[in-house]
Amino acid sequence: MAIKMKICSKLLISVLGTVILIYSVSIAFISLKIKNNAYNDATNYINSFISENANITMGEFNADMITVRTLAQSFKNYTVFPKGKREEIVRSLYKGIFENNPQFYALWDSWELSHIDTNWSKTHGRFVENFWRDGDKIANDNEFKNLDGDSGDYLRLKLMKKESAEEPYFYTFTGVKEDELLMTSFISPILKGDEFIGVVGIDISLEHLQGKTDKLKPYENSYAFLVSNKGIIISHPNKEYINKSIKDIYENKEIAEHTLENIKKGASFSFINKHFLLNKDSYFSFAPIEIGNTNSPWSMGVAVPVDVILHKANQSISFIIIIGIIGLLFIITIIWLIAHSITQPLIKVAKYAKHCSNGDFSKSLKIKRKDEIGELADVLNSTFSSFIEISELAKNISTGDLSSNMEKSLSSRDGDLIISLQHMIGKLRAMMKEISSNTNELVQTATSLNSNSQKIMNSGNEQNVFTSEVNKSMNEIETICNKAVDHVQVGVEKVGKTLNSLKNIISKTKVIENIYKKTNFIAVNASVEAARAGKHGKGFAMVSKEIQKLADQSRIAAIDIDKISQESIVVAEESLETLKFIVNEIQHTSSLITQIINASENGVRNSKTDLVRLQEITNENLLISQEIASNAEQLASNAKGLKSSIDYFNIN
Repeated sequence: MAIKMKICSKLLISVLGTVILIYSVSIAFISLKIKNNAYNDATNYINSFISENANITMGEFNADMITVRTLAQSFKNYTVFPKGKREEIVRSLYKGIFENNPQFYALWDSWELSHIDTNWSKTHGRFVENFWRDGDKIANDNEFKNLDGDSGDYLRLKLMKKESAEEPYFYTFTGVKEDELLMTSFISPILKGDEFIGVVGIDISLEHLQGKTDKLKPYENSYAFLVSNKGIIISHPNKEYINKSIKDIYENKEIAEHTLENIKKGASFSFINKHFLLNKDSYFSFAPIEIGNTNSPWSMGVAVPVDVILHKANQSISFIIIIGIIGLLFIITIIWLIAHSITQPLIKVAKYAKHCSNGDFSKSLKIKRKDEIGELADVLNSTFSSFIEISELAKNISTGDLSSNMEKSLSSRDGDLIISLQHMIGKLRAMMKEISSNTNELVQTATSLNSNSQKIMNSGNEQNVFTSEVNKSMNEIETICNKAVDHVQVGVEKVGKTLNSLKNIISKTKVIENIYKKTNFIAVNASVEAARAGKHGKGFAMVSKEIQKLADQSRIAAIDIDKISQESIVVAEESLETLKFIVNEIQHTSSLITQIINASENGVRNSKTDLVRLQEITNENLLISQEIASNAEQLASNAKGLKSSIDYFNIN
């Protein structure tokens, strides 16, 4: 079911719908752009932030590795130290290192016995010296290891001959569980040329890194963490995760594998994963930490909730939406004012058209605007002015006015309707003139027939009197019969003319019928055009109805004329037959009278019998004459009625 809406509402809905759609698309596009830019800016900042702090940590680790490397390079000439002085020199060296590097918990070196003992001929076996912190003091010991063969990590280091950053581990120098510290070892080989002669290592506490990563919070609810080469958590806000593998704490195994692969490659990478505490989508960014010349980089990571990253962007979007709503309200007001200024004159036009559609053209449309609406008002005033003229013309035609000057008001206008009206009026006027002429002739004929009928009746009466006095004047009867025959012959001719006039009238009624059909066709076309014009065509529809009424009146007049003419033809034909019958009877009477006269003169016939027969014939002629007179009166009455109908139209 179609919803009826006013133009103002349609205009508001269509324009506002378009504006709102454009606003929505624009705001959505801008919001998406802002979010993308904010997200990209934030992630770039996060990537830079974690990369910078990873570089700082990498610098610290490399400084420690340089210390180890320097010791290793210094100790390759270990044999030049005097035996009694070696321990003192090393202790003094290590003391300085411990003082400058509080993160060092132990320093140790391991020497191949084959290098420091000329009496040792085996390829395995080593001498180890350990120095560690014991409160404010530095404790040390030494021992021999791998006398039966190399194994474990030492064998790996011996074969690798490269620097190494060992995976984190818990260790206690006191042997007490509660004193365990998370440690790592940085180890550098002592090489003489390409010959492996031992290693120097430092054990570093990683506890201090927890405090550093705890301070790395680029955004609210963000956190940083440190991961070893094999994915072991070194520092993390959740202490339960420390020294656990990423595989154990990440629910998404694909992400865990992806993380381990990229850490081992020493790559910078990122992904979206759940916040360990808030369980929200968070942006994880990793930066590599290359330690010395090892091939086992570590990685520092940071996690920032996505909603925190987009917080400022969402604030900006909210501000844009508020500004957009304010702008939209302003646009709505402007559009409403514009729509009101457009629709109010249109409402006036519609009311005026509705008023005119009821057939009242007494008022005019007063809209003074120099635009299309003003032009529409002028056109409507001109159109309804034409309707007034056409309506007046239709009223004049309906009152029978077919005068020659009535269509002069249409001479300044054109169009199918105006031309058809002019043709219709011209044809109707010509037809009425011809019908009026034929009707006058019919009236004259009927009057003449009535007069002749009276004469026949008078002759019959005279004949009746003459019959009673036949004996006195037979010759006078014969004369009267002859006169009667003459009068009847005249009546026959008049009736024939009347019959021809009636038939001519009937043929003219066919013209009226054709005019009715054409007029009715014009009225139907006018109704169709009025229906197409909608409300604005209702006045035109009134004119078409007036024209259709005129056509109906013409059709009714034609039907009446045809009916009267048909009746008159019947009467005229009956009169003609009757007159012919009278002529025969009068001639027969004249013959009988002649015979009577001859018989009277010659004495051949019995005059009494013939007189009786003559009386009978005379009486019959009298009845027939009365019937002719009655028919003549009816024909005259019909002719007068037909003339009265024709005289309804004024064609002068």
